[in-house]
Amino acid sequence: MRACPPQAHPDTGHLVGGSVENREVYFCMFGRKKPIFNGAFGEIEFFGTAWRTVNKISFSLFGKSYLVHAKAVATSRDEEINQLQEIAFKSIEEIVANRRSVLEDLIIRHFETVSGIEDYTSRYKESYDLDDIASRFIPTDLVFSRKGECGLYVEDDAEEYGKYDDWDEGFVVSIIPEFEIHSKERYSGFIHGGGTL
Repeated sequence: MRACPPQAHPDTGHLVGGSVENREVYFCMFGRKKPIFNGAFGEIEFFGTAWRTVNKISFSLFGKSYLVHAKAVATSRDEEINQLQEIAFKSIEEIVANRRSVLEDLIIRHFETVSGIEDYTSRYKESYDLDDIASRFIPTDLVFSRKGECGLYVEDDAEEYGKYDDWDEGFVVSIIPEFEIHSKERYSGFIHGGGTL
C-alpha cells in the first residue's frame, strides 16, 4: 500500500498528511525539513525514543512556572502519536490545576524522606537549603506512554551531579493514572513497555 503524498495545509502552508517518512524525505530533497505537527502536541520532532514537542510547555507548581518538553513514546519515526497519548496530553493541564495541592504534598513528602537518607544526603551540595522545595524541584520532561500513562521526570537541584546522569539522581512523579513517586530507572522501564511499577 502506497501512502498518499503530503499536502500543504491551506492556512499555515505546513506539510500534513502522508507518512512521517514521506514528509521528511520530501523536504530533505530540498536540503531542509518542514515542521511536523500533531493535533494535540503541536509541532513535534523525533528525539531518541519519542516524539518531542519543539516548544516547551508551561505548568505551575510551588508558586513557580516551569517549562518542559512533552514526549510521546514511540519505537520509531514510523510510529505516530496515538489517541491515548493525545487524550492524556490534553488532560494533563486540568489534572495538575485541579489536584495541585495533592501533587505538591506528594513531592514535598518525597523530598523530606530522601533528605534523611544517607545515600541521598551524601550527594547534596554543601550548605544547600533542603527546605527550599521550589528551588530543589527541577522538572525536565513530561513523558506519555503508548497506553496514555504520564510521568514527570524531575531532578533534585540539591544533588551534586557528577559527570554522568545516574539513574539514582532525580525521580519521576507519575501523574496518570495516579500520583506516585518512582525511580527514573523503574519508571522508564515501565513507560517503554519493559517493566512494572
